[in-house]
Amino acid sequence: MRNPKHLFVALVLLLHLPFYSCGQEKAEPVAGALSLFETLVHRDSVTVTIDTDWGRIIRKKMEEEYQRAHVIICAGADTLVDLDAQVASRGAVRKQVCFNPPLKLKFGKSDLRNLGFDGHHVLKLVMQCTMGGGGESLAEKEMAAYGLYRILTPQSFRIRPIRLIILNKGKNRENNIFDGFIIEPEKELADRMQGQIPKRETCSVLMVERPQFNRMAVFQYMIGNTDWAVANLHNLKVVKVPEYHKLIPVPYDFDYAGMVDAHYAVPTESLDIKSVRERRYLGFSCSEEDADKLAAEFLAKKQEFLAFCNAFPWAEDRTRRSVVKYLDDFFEELENPRQFRYVFGNGINHK
Repeated sequence: MRNPKHLFVALVLLLHLPFYSCGQEKAEPVAGALSLFETLVHRDSVTVTIDTDWGRIIRKKMEEEYQRAHVIICAGADTLVDLDAQVASRGAVRKQVCFNPPLKLKFGKSDLRNLGFDGHHVLKLVMQCTMGGGGESLAEKEMAAYGLYRILTPQSFRIRPIRLIILNKGKNRENNIFDGFIIEPEKELADRMQGQIPKRETCSVLMVERPQFNRMAVFQYMIGNTDWAVANLHNLKVVKVPEYHKLIPVPYDFDYAGMVDAHYAVPTESLDIKSVRERRYLGFSCSEEDADKLAAEFLAKKQEFLAFCNAFPWAEDRTRRSVVKYLDDFFEELENPRQFRYVFGNGINHK
């Protein structure tokens, strides 16, 4: 553990096995049948406690098999959920390279409805990849990336930062506390955008709204992320929204971004860059006029971006400084018209 306060919390939890309860107060049923995620995203100090055979999750993480668990979700002193559920590993790359895989929690729909929530019954969790401060820092930086994109556009995934407590009921009774976050369910993203996510595995970039694509591409350049593609919908969803003729791209999974700088992240060989810390623009080649507009849009957000990172409540000072330094380098480029016009003018010839 990196923080004495975390050690104290862990000791308190161990004294209250087998289940950790957040407090004596039970939350009232949610008026209007909001989803569990929608409720959590508006609450502070969310803690998710999972009592399961954690060793089995680790051993079988490549198989993504559901197993029984007991889950308690608290917001402050309110216990919002105290239910039997199922938990499984998930993820493409992270379950291979991380000791701690991302998770999915599946509740009974009727169980959630009985608590006043609507039927969205599966939550996707991302937790720190490794034990200790290094893993926590990566989770914090990725949370910051989601927050930055939310500042740029509401057409984005929301997340709810959490404290995740694993109560291991397997042979090894070691219990752990992790930093992590819950990502907005895809259906809720689409509903919030008043659209639908088409069931498709491929997509032409010509089917995507150009302004939204350009904005996303510059954002990915800002955080140093090249681990995305429209063609095979790699690390992004496309949403069909009635007010637009074409699809809206919504990115996710920023762990390969240079701003995050995960220990396992390596750039694609075809990009001819040596490190994920090196930026590479993967958007359309832009005219000088379009490049100027994009630069102006991001420069207008500069102070808001930096203020968000400097005040990011789920990160330690050194993590904040690392993120701000990486963004400063980007904004230094934007303040040099010759430089950003060259970068944005030499994008990808998308077809």
